[in-house]
Amino acid sequence: MSYLLGIDLGTSSVKSLIIDTEGHIISVGQEDYDFDIPQIGYAENDPMVWWNATKNTIRTALAKGKIIPSEIKGIGFSGQMHGLVAVDKNGQVVRKGIIWADQRSSEQINFVKEKIGLEKFSKVTLNAPATGFMLLSLLWVKDNEPENYRKINKVMMPKDFIRMKLTGKIGTESVDASSSVAFDTAGRHWAWELIDELGLERDLFPECKEACDIAGEIISEAAEETGLTVGTPVVYGGGDQPMQSVGNGLVRPGYVASNIGTASQIACCVDRPVYDPQLRTNTFCHADKNIWTILGASLNGGIAQKWLRDNIFYKESYKKLDAEAETIEPGSEGLIFLPYLCGERTPCLDPLSRGIFFGLTIKHTQAHMVRAVMEGMVFSLKDGLEIFNSLGVTTDKIIASGGGAKSPLLLQMQADVFEQDIYTTESKEQASFGAAICAGVGVGIYDSLAAACDQLIVMSPVVTHPIPENSKVYRQRYQVYKQLYGRNKDLFSLL
Repeated sequence: MSYLLGIDLGTSSVKSLIIDTEGHIISVGQEDYDFDIPQIGYAENDPMVWWNATKNTIRTALAKGKIIPSEIKGIGFSGQMHGLVAVDKNGQVVRKGIIWADQRSSEQINFVKEKIGLEKFSKVTLNAPATGFMLLSLLWVKDNEPENYRKINKVMMPKDFIRMKLTGKIGTESVDASSSVAFDTAGRHWAWELIDELGLERDLFPECKEACDIAGEIISEAAEETGLTVGTPVVYGGGDQPMQSVGNGLVRPGYVASNIGTASQIACCVDRPVYDPQLRTNTFCHADKNIWTILGASLNGGIAQKWLRDNIFYKESYKKLDAEAETIEPGSEGLIFLPYLCGERTPCLDPLSRGIFFGLTIKHTQAHMVRAVMEGMVFSLKDGLEIFNSLGVTTDKIIASGGGAKSPLLLQMQADVFEQDIYTTESKEQASFGAAICAGVGVGIYDSLAAACDQLIVMSPVVTHPIPENSKVYRQRYQVYKQLYGRNKDLFSLL
């Protein structure tokens, strides 16, 4: 038998998924971890925590599937985007990784705007400079940790560190690199002119390829630690959102992915590098070198539910929270939640924005708060969808993924708020599934990403249709929701 391994390095867990070449999921290994918040606005993780967890999940997946390691024909990656991992000349971590949720680099954003100008910068990167993005985090290290900066030999994205540990080789690819904002996204190469103007050394940035290119092979040390076979081909892979797109079959324009994970994203494939001139969305490279992904990125998806569960309602299960929310009518009897607990990116690039419960009355209960949080998460995705439509991007078919595809209540909310049918795939592990598909294309099992998706991805026969009465309520509530940020923007900075 022949199998493919997809590794998805997330913010709060890593998954290793094994599929056969017909697309059947054979086994999954998963291990959770937390990220560090050394002070308000900071978000870090030790890359060795990721590596140790990844090793465990690979061994678990092999054991659960009773897989002979030599039957793994290719390995691909999906990973949390934007983060900075810096290593020295010996491949040792210089400092903890600075991940996407970090907000410390506001001064560096101002430096980029003053040094280069926002218009010139965005025309090259197709994105705005934002906290948590690798370029800004690297500039912060240069400004605030000069000793660490001098030790850096190469910078990379989080999942690139895991691939380095497996292959002994350092590199990245256009999907994840375009999320660093040190990248010419239309040209699919590092933005050397911008890098020079910002006073960064070109040598820090590794070789950049495409998602399905072969990056290397499993080395003996990694084989001993993971149980994999020496010489197994490893492809570059990509950032988690574009890999989720592949895992959902989004390899053609017009298809939309609505993903609710720790963060949430609404994404659509386009056949040209279109971007929002107001910089409310992001444009990144797709795993297919002829396609780009336009993305409305909310920093506050499942992390808002997790905050509610862990810090307010004392670790109730998500199913229990769903059950409570279902007791409340759509619209939460006038309670609206602005879910900007980690700042926000779409539709307002503002690290100082904060969460709000608006409309609280003495009648509102825990169940109202639970439902309002879920509705606020979906309203945030609606913001991105509206921007897509304003840019002329076709959004014919919406496919839900992540936690939003596992909760019937969230599926119904998405249908009602978007006022469109919501589809799902049979696979519930889209990011790691997409990573495995890229591995299969890279080693020649499939002719192309489109051919692989047509063969492997099965849509669920269950389609969630909008309920007109619910949509009417949400249409009114959304108009109020859209005003909450603008009317409170000036107050956030006072906090």
